[in-house]
Amino acid sequence: MSRLTHSTLTLAFLVEAAPALAHGDESQTGWSIEPVALSLLLLSVTLYAKGCRRMSGRQRDAIAPPWRVIAYVGAVVTLVLALFSPVDRLADQSFAWHMAQHLSLMLVAGPLLALGNAHLVALLALPLGPRRKVGRSINSAPVARSAAGSPFSPPVAALVFAAGLWLWHAPSMFEAALADPILHTVEHLTFLVTSAVFWRMVSTAGDRRMSGMSALVLVTLVCLQGNLLAALLTLAPQPIYQTYAANRLADQQLAGLLMWLPAGLIYLVSSLWALRSLFAPRARTGP
Repeated sequence: MSRLTHSTLTLAFLVEAAPALAHGDESQTGWSIEPVALSLLLLSVTLYAKGCRRMSGRQRDAIAPPWRVIAYVGAVVTLVLALFSPVDRLADQSFAWHMAQHLSLMLVAGPLLALGNAHLVALLALPLGPRRKVGRSINSAPVARSAAGSPFSPPVAALVFAAGLWLWHAPSMFEAALADPILHTVEHLTFLVTSAVFWRMVSTAGDRRMSGMSALVLVTLVCLQGNLLAALLTLAPQPIYQTYAANRLADQQLAGLLMWLPAGLIYLVSSLWALRSLFAPRARTGP
């Protein structure tokens, strides 16, 4: 199983990244390489594959069963398509494509990374000694220790996720990210990391940290604030972002509709997931 997992992850990355690695002329292929983003993705894939290989059978069943590995592979494929494929070039030309790129990070890759247990598998990639040191360092941090089971962690995660969305879609920050490749990578990392943390908490609703009802409320609130930004984009009488000012207003309206409708559907599915946990049978702990 470990060899199969390693081969699957490696093949998924190579198949998707091959066009970008094989061609250096973006104008001909539409594929491109952003070195920092590619390095981080390669590191993630390497750690995940090594973590899967180091696991015992019991650990694999608990942390990375096949469906979680498939979720992680889906996240890698989504990231490659969003960041290195012609989608990235189209995002430079059209705000609607740019919004599709952002939504793929926040509402596809992020949730899939959370479901794939990427952080736990990556930790297991370390040898036992360094892994214990990392664990002790994390556990000794007051914030990390108190956040592990705190009921305040999910609202904070939702707030940070929403704040990242508004921060990077403020016109000044949006334009600054377009002008600076490193800042653009930081923007994408913000979307991806805050999304993965938030959706991780939603996907584990029902544990000691967050009830199903709390997850339902948070998903609804995050959806509503996303709808507010979508409404501002869709109903604005003129282009908001200077980079796309030469485009027809329909380009910005389409971007708003993408945030409104497909994104709303994903939030609806997440709400149903949280609602399901409210009615899921609970294991009896008493006689």
